[in-house]
Amino acid sequence: MYCSKCGESNEENAKFCKKCGSKLEKNDKPTEIKKTSDKSKIIIIALVAVVIVLAISVIFAGGFLKGHVPLETKDFSKFEIDLPVGSDFVETGSMQNYGYGGFVKMENSGKYSKEVSVFLVSNVKPSTPPSQVSLERTEGDIKVFKDNEGGDLYYIERKVDDYTFAFIGKDDKTIVKILESVKVTGS
Repeated sequence: MYCSKCGESNEENAKFCKKCGSKLEKNDKPTEIKKTSDKSKIIIIALVAVVIVLAISVIFAGGFLKGHVPLETKDFSKFEIDLPVGSDFVETGSMQNYGYGGFVKMENSGKYSKEVSVFLVSNVKPSTPPSQVSLERTEGDIKVFKDNEGGDLYYIERKVDDYTFAFIGKDDKTIVKILESVKVTGS
């Protein structure tokens, strides 16, 4: 006699299944039970887990959302530039021009502050990127530098006329769009 729940073969006069404990009913034919093996279940669960992890990686770390920060044009009297909507760049450092150039450093305390953190404008001659970064690629006249420590920060710069415009942040695609928008309007 076979158990209708688990398919186990039992003695003919048994009242309960020796494997699962279910009550046995008298059958002339063995019940065909299709069982999914434990190994198959583990493989299916593992595949689903891998797909979920890959999807999350692409969305958050792989750049699926990079470059999708909304931008609006801001006028800084000597130049115009597209910055993230809702950003609030506040001057946190500067040096006046003492014959060899000056700079202004602004930090974003508003929206998208991780994607676009710091904004630097300089007319110092010569202008060099920080030593903590290495050139990753160039896109036309824009240089994209990556953190030497393996972090997720970028330092990206573009020279326009006598100025170097640079940004630090995690969203290299948005920063490149910002730098492409720079227009010097005064000297």
